Amino acid sequence: MWGVRAVLTAMLVGIFCHGAGISFAADTLGAQGAVADTLGAQGAVLATPIPATAAKPLNFTVKLNGDRPVATYVFARFSNNQPLQRSNEGYWVPWSGNAADLIDNKFKPIGDNLTFKISDEDLSSAFLPAQFFVAYKVGTTLKYGSLMVVRP
Repeated sequence: MWGVRAVLTAMLVGIFCHGAGISFAADTLGAQGAVADTLGAQGAVLATPIPATAAKPLNFTVKLNGDRPVATYVFARFSNNQPLQRSNEGYWVPWSGNAADLIDNKFKPIGDNLTFKISDEDLSSAFLPAQFFVAYKVGTTLKYGSLMVVRP
């Protein structure tokens, strides 16, 4: 099952981020050794579990390391097990789970970094825990990473 390793790894990490919203670069967490700062074809855990009260807004920046994305995606799986994806207009819509059905969010890199706008919503009333995935396509390869939002 895809994503199981990432979910288990994220749940085992005991360091939490606090604040009035999360908007950070992955490399600010990389020194802890528990998270990645780039996306990969096999997935990557991008952050330690984030309490829902600290996840408004929720944005995430990754290093591209020279990659030039042709499409960008944000999708999620909540505890009710219903997959959703972020539309390019910022709405959460149902998703089939098939990568071919993902909607391009059209995020543009700045230099060698790419910032994903995941959510502006208060996630504390969502079906938590929720695993959010950010992804981009380079050629035919989908590179992705995940972060977990949990109840505080």
